[in-house]
Amino acid sequence: MVAATNAQCTFTDNNNNTYDFSGMTNNTQYSYGTSLGGPKYYWNICQNAQVCSQSSTGLQPTTAACQLSSSIYNSLGLLASGAFGLLPSGKKGATLTYTDAVLACASRTKARKALIDLQCVPGAPTQTVSIAETEAGSCIYQIIMTSGQACPIVVNTSTSSATTSSPTTTTITTILGSLLVATIILFLTV
Repeated sequence: MVAATNAQCTFTDNNNNTYDFSGMTNNTQYSYGTSLGGPKYYWNICQNAQVCSQSSTGLQPTTAACQLSSSIYNSLGLLASGAFGLLPSGKKGATLTYTDAVLACASRTKARKALIDLQCVPGAPTQTVSIAETEAGSCIYQIIMTSGQACPIVVNTSTSSATTSSPTTTTITTILGSLLVATIILFLTV
């Protein structure tokens, strides 16, 4: 596991793929919930979630994820507890885990925990796919997100710069390269 705070929002997997999730940090927070009166969730990547951190919630100012249920805010984890690990599916990306040491779940016998799966989908915008308690009474909430920002950093050794992998960028680069070659050939034949 690797710590996940504002300063450290990177992760290297077992295949030496390096990820920089700082591009997924939201200015306020992400939110997800239904209009059917069920719980609503708020969280952020490598930063506290603004709604969770407000003093009116009764939660700590460094709360990175929380659940609003029946007008009560429940912490799902603190920023300082954030740690990256491998996705359980073996896909590219990482799981960001936030925990809270307060035993406030399951008749006050368990602490709540947020598992945020950050799955790589090259070129895709950041979106939340689902949120669910892993099993009833577990107090572990799994949030699944997909994004091009969750893809490994590709290091270009010729210019020493890093970018995230994207088929769209590759296609555009190939097309522009082909146009340049066609223009040169046309110029030479005239």
